[in-house]
Amino acid sequence: MTRRIVTAALAVAIVIGSVGCEPPPPETLPGGHGTGRTPLIYVYGDSLTPVADYREQAARSGYELVSEATGGSWMCGGHQIPPSDATRWWPRIMETITEVKPDYLILQYQAWANYQLRCGGKPEQFPYTASDPGRGWRAYLQMFVEAIVAAGGETRIILVETPNAPASKPAWVEPMKIMDQASRTMAARMPDHITFVPIRQDLTKNGAYTAFGPCKPYDQGYTQPKVTCWERYRARDWPVGQVRLRAGDNIHHWCPTGGGVCAVSTPAGLRIRRAVFNVLNMLERSRSTRSAAPEPRASAGPSAPTQTSTSAPAPTSDPASTSAPAATSTSAPAPASTSAPAATSTSAPAATSHPASAATSDPVSGTTPAGAASTAPAAP
Repeated sequence: MTRRIVTAALAVAIVIGSVGCEPPPPETLPGGHGTGRTPLIYVYGDSLTPVADYREQAARSGYELVSEATGGSWMCGGHQIPPSDATRWWPRIMETITEVKPDYLILQYQAWANYQLRCGGKPEQFPYTASDPGRGWRAYLQMFVEAIVAAGGETRIILVETPNAPASKPAWVEPMKIMDQASRTMAARMPDHITFVPIRQDLTKNGAYTAFGPCKPYDQGYTQPKVTCWERYRARDWPVGQVRLRAGDNIHHWCPTGGGVCAVSTPAGLRIRRAVFNVLNMLERSRSTRSAAPEPRASAGPSAPTQTSTSAPAPTSDPASTSAPAATSTSAPAPASTSAPAATSTSAPAATSHPASAATSDPVSGTTPAGAASTAPAAP
């Protein structure tokens, strides 16, 4: 009986945290979320992040979007990160979730997976571990969630699946698989804070890499019964009724011209934004429904004040742990301490303001060094 209950709880956690089991949406681009407000989205990613399409869709669906995505492996130095701090890619994210507190944070890093989830072997906040290469990514995600909770924010992290690696890049296959598995794991463990969005279903051919895909009703210039689309980009090598999804450059970006990165909407970008914003709309409507629900009435009679005072410390001070299903807590404890609210408020800020505090707690392994406090977060 206990085993059936735990299994059922785990199934619920996975469905809530990852939306891969949702019924397929209609073959159209998402409309507005209809909640009457303008949610704020921050996007962090690399050159495979379709920023132009995200901007278009955000305006169409009623969101405000700020993009911090940039070309190249942004997480591994260069670009906007000072050379002296080249591997410290995550402080910008920590600053965003603790100070700006957007409604949604989209993380779409494929390049980091291609670097084996580390920055050229340089030291990271949570080091690369060959025996468990996804552990560092899980630890970063846990750190972000703990910071959100400690700051009193309600930011939900949206993790976008990596694209399929082309045959010309066999070394990318395993790192991408590892990163996606780590993302799925954290979405299942923290369904109230993290959502994983699959995108490969419309970017592959039966799950395998492909440079071309069938035209969809939402593609630009879609016509039928003689199916065609994106005529302004169409080249001789395009199969009839299909569109170029991956460019012919060495990274296989999304540009339909075959030349790399485009600062405009692309066929692949349309498919990615459709998947992501269908999920965002669903989450936003769910959030609006919860916030509109009436507050539970206080029980009548003289015992009411006693009930209020004795129940005060627990659920509201630790939102991460109250939402965790039974299976989550048995397989991997929630990132914030459930023993006392103080543990939540003291452990997460340490990661925010003093990232090098691994000497006192080790969120990667869950172990506590000799002489350190025993409130280290559990192993991701």
